[in-house]
Amino acid sequence: MLGRPDLLEDPRFRDNPSRTIRAGELAVELEQVFASRPTAEWLAKLDAAGVPVGPVYDIPTVYADPHVQARTMMVEVEHPTASRIKNIGIPVKLSETPGAIRLPSPRRSSVNIPTRFWPNLVSGQKRLPSYATRG
Repeated sequence: MLGRPDLLEDPRFRDNPSRTIRAGELAVELEQVFASRPTAEWLAKLDAAGVPVGPVYDIPTVYADPHVQARTMMVEVEHPTASRIKNIGIPVKLSETPGAIRLPSPRRSSVNIPTRFWPNLVSGQKRLPSYATRG
């Protein structure tokens, strides 16, 4: 299928532990193979062989995908310094209580958590003490 029967005989890739140890080398070989034909051709070949497969999209291609558009997985919101920006939509669609993205993510400097509580957040403490959120 790949047109590289030599890879089947290569002792570096003879079994899964060997392939795992040399994953970087194998990736270089496979990248050359996959770059030799269009993505659509590889998807069709691998799908026909029963291999679970899908394309890896870049960001513009993700947003252009009809399924992503139909599910409103890209939304635009006003940003205070960058005009309108694209953001990821709400993945769970609830009919009676639909969610919405109304604001951009806060700017780093606008998060109001006193620095003395940062170590607790980094260490995985579930909640800040109640007095920490009062400013």
